Amino acid sequence: MCIREWALDANTTGHSNVCVGYGSLGANTTGATNVVVGKETLFTNTTASDNTAVGNQALYYKAGANNTAVGSAALVANTTGASNVAVGKSALAANTTALDLVYKSDNNSQSEMTISGAIGADPS
Repeated sequence: MCIREWALDANTTGHSNVCVGYGSLGANTTGATNVVVGKETLFTNTTASDNTAVGNQALYYKAGANNTAVGSAALVANTTGASNVAVGKSALAANTTALDLVYKSDNNSQSEMTISGAIGADPS
């Protein structure tokens, strides 16, 4: 289901996508179970699935699977990177192919980056 013009415009067999915003998932053809909110979110994605993007142009370029981008232009340049989490305006904006990154940006221009493989790892 999509709300707004040019949203999910090229879809062929992609299913269970939810999009709200002009041009969101505009090039998607077979990508499934993506949830996007904002103008041109996951705009050039064609086949990637299981992504969540909230914010104008979040995950704008073709994305790998299982990414979460929250914030205007978060993961905007991502092309094949998968399983990334980016929170904050322009968070991981320059990332293109890296995998498993977590990035948080706050209002004080401070940031935190963690390799997700280390999160919750058994210390023994």
